[in-house]
Amino acid sequence: MEYATLDTTPRPTTLLLKGPPGSGKTYKAAHFPRPVLFNFDNNLAGLRKVKPEVSKGVRLVHPRLGPNKKALPGPQVWSNFIKALEEVGKDPSVGTIVIDSLTTLAEVLLDKILGSDDPARRPEIQHWGDFTRYLKWVGDELLCANDLDKNVVIIAHEQLEVEEITKRTTYSLNLQTNMRYSFDLFFTDVWRTYVKQTPSNKLEPVQYWVRTLPTEYHTAKCTLNVPPDFKWDDQQDSIVKQLNENLPYSEVKA
Repeated sequence: MEYATLDTTPRPTTLLLKGPPGSGKTYKAAHFPRPVLFNFDNNLAGLRKVKPEVSKGVRLVHPRLGPNKKALPGPQVWSNFIKALEEVGKDPSVGTIVIDSLTTLAEVLLDKILGSDDPARRPEIQHWGDFTRYLKWVGDELLCANDLDKNVVIIAHEQLEVEEITKRTTYSLNLQTNMRYSFDLFFTDVWRTYVKQTPSNKLEPVQYWVRTLPTEYHTAKCTLNVPPDFKWDDQQDSIVKQLNENLPYSEVKA
């Protein structure tokens, strides 16, 4: 038997960034090194809040649009996304791949599986099996690839679940299969974003926070050197520095 040893070479971060709407998920992802954002949500409000010197470095890919910039039929969007993902993955100028969001990516995937974007077309049980296998492929081939040389951020929305007997509430990913409980296993990091505001002074600006430790209500984990619960503005520079250091190269040589 030939045994393997632990590879301690620094690896890029794969981050599942989840939280309620308006908690700054896209805003935070825009600060990652040399990002390319796959815009499935068609909602760039969070990106517009970023300082111009940061936002000008965010490159966008619109998977729903074809080469002629016209909207593609729903079943064709997934293939267009995979083709663009392969091209971005080969681009050495890219430091971070951002997918915004998992929820709308899942909708596109279901259109492919059904072969239709007609809302009257309902998935059957065999379609959910295909759906799970495709998401597993994303996990295996993108998030867990041995040759991964870029950070990957997938932004996700949540849904509140209430256990029928105990009435215990938890937050899970907004997916329609059991992958909502296990998809975070593919990531090195799982962070939950939320906001704080001083109750005594509603005129103060909202504070954007991140939690990296799990609770009884949600999952989380972290490999970076950050506090378990922190204000984003206090840790932003440290996070970006660590993310750069874990890349095979921190800047593209001319």
